Amino acid sequence: MAVVILFAAGAAAQTPSSTSPADLKTLSLEQLTRIEVTSAGRKEQKLLDVAGALTVITRDDIRRTGARSIPEALQLAPGLEVARMNSGSWAISARGFNTTAANKLQVFIDGRSVYSPLFGGVFWDMQTVVMEDIDRIEVIRGPGAALWGGNAVECVINVITVPGRETQGVMAVAGGGLGERGISTVQYGGRAGRHTTYRVFGNFTNRGAFDLTNGTAAKDPYQIALGGFRMDSTITPADQVTVQGDLYSGASGILNRPDIGLHGADLTATWSHRFGNGSDLQLLTYYDRTSRLVPQQVGEARNTYDIALQHHFRAGERHDIVWGIGYRDSTDRTKPTTALFFEPSGRQLGLFNIFAQDEIAIVPEKLHLILGSKFENYTLSGWNAQPTARLAWTRSTRQTVWGAVSRAVRIPTQFDQDLRVTANTPFLLIRGDPAFRPEGLLAYEIGYRMIPTQRFSLSIATYYNVYNDLRSQESPPQGFPVVLANRLQGRTYGAEITARYQLLPWWRVTSWYSNLQKQLELEPGSTDRTGGLQEGSDPRNQLFFRSSMDLPRRTELDLVVRHVSALEVPAPPPVPAYTVFDLRAGWRPVESFELSVTGRNLNRKHHLEFGPFGELVGRSLYVTGIWRL
Repeated sequence: MAVVILFAAGAAAQTPSSTSPADLKTLSLEQLTRIEVTSAGRKEQKLLDVAGALTVITRDDIRRTGARSIPEALQLAPGLEVARMNSGSWAISARGFNTTAANKLQVFIDGRSVYSPLFGGVFWDMQTVVMEDIDRIEVIRGPGAALWGGNAVECVINVITVPGRETQGVMAVAGGGLGERGISTVQYGGRAGRHTTYRVFGNFTNRGAFDLTNGTAAKDPYQIALGGFRMDSTITPADQVTVQGDLYSGASGILNRPDIGLHGADLTATWSHRFGNGSDLQLLTYYDRTSRLVPQQVGEARNTYDIALQHHFRAGERHDIVWGIGYRDSTDRTKPTTALFFEPSGRQLGLFNIFAQDEIAIVPEKLHLILGSKFENYTLSGWNAQPTARLAWTRSTRQTVWGAVSRAVRIPTQFDQDLRVTANTPFLLIRGDPAFRPEGLLAYEIGYRMIPTQRFSLSIATYYNVYNDLRSQESPPQGFPVVLANRLQGRTYGAEITARYQLLPWWRVTSWYSNLQKQLELEPGSTDRTGGLQEGSDPRNQLFFRSSMDLPRRTELDLVVRHVSALEVPAPPPVPAYTVFDLRAGWRPVESFELSVTGRNLNRKHHLEFGPFGELVGRSLYVTGIWRL
């Protein structure tokens, strides 16, 4: 299974926000909790009313922390486990089970799923966007499968970019330094007629190599080039159409091997219609082409087509209903090597889904019951139902108590069923099982949000998760091949606490703490010798602190402190606890130009964040200039 992890290591359409970036910078804490979000219910609703653990990373949060990638921005989200593996790869999960092949979360970029059916996770080194164009990132911790489907077991991440009307004119971004060796973006936004806005852009990122734990160079520099466009048209006052696409190519280094080849293209189209009675209809379709070649290991090329229809309406005074139907076709071909291969070498995977959710106002404006489920039929697992029941009690305009019981599944992948590992030997060492079943979760959640004053807000989320049919590695009497099966069970429980305080009109602080407890056990008769080792390396405690200051002369100063406890993993090498300091200073001498200096991991020369193949994350210091004309 180590080969699988090594490969991965080397290896929702949303309504545009009505809140502009300038507004987000000046909103009070109370106003921030009332911004409209769309991920929790696939409809617009206030953050304070959401019956779930949802966090919004705003455009201004991303800018002020100097994040140059989606994973870096996700470090701001409470409870997420975000660990850097090497220059291009990350291990990201929520509430446990973190690996570089983490397979219990769903990630969307403007409605396009970037989940890989090959291993069930996200190749983070292939998810590149213009960071200045992100409007917000909505992060739902806990199961979201009733609306977002299989693999939305522990987390749903929606990356939402700004519409074309907010990126008019010329934007140029340039920078670099230690770690981030090259940062560059050129973008132009304009109008085509009275009702259409657009932008076209090009972006290039180059990051330096890391060091290995023994002090030698890892030889893993990372670089990627991205080009794309977005066009937004108002066809009629009730109809809007968005078309956007990307083309990218890059390389991610591996020690003593040629670079991993990263190539892809995607095209997404969305049509939305708002009826006179307030209901709305949305149609989304996209095509996604990815190609990934890991030398001496495996290569894959995949084509994905997706179409989804969603309808939101009110039935009477008490029912707010959203339902939808969709189909995804994903076809791939893999390139076998002497280290591993897939049998069959390629698959055509079909995923049909239908969902419905009803928010029932038991007591209008006070008590709401949410009932819903998604039903999916997948080539590798057949039918799966993923229901949820949620309750939100709004005690006042400043307090909400919520609870939920949900079921979610992690659907089988080609790794689970088709993998064959030889590790350059004449023997088959590991193989998948065509009978591999979906992994299941039954989750219980309780949460509380309060805004006692306009200067202070507090959010608490607790959970208790019961897992069944987790992946195990069953060893036959002769020792090989090890067979992937479903004979592991587990429980996790914990809490996440977030507090924000406006100390002064020009000084805001944010802090969060998360605690995770995890227990795994094999079913009677299991021959798994790892004891569930493959199911993740997780910190028991995480502590985050951020200070944001607006100083005189258009100067900003942001400090981030992150503490991560030692990873709970029974295998060497150990990953000890670490604390890092990040600092960004920004200056805007004129409205059209911004200059910033960002330092990451300033208190340590380097540290380890993930193992067993992890590399040392070093100190970085870089300058960024942004021109807008």
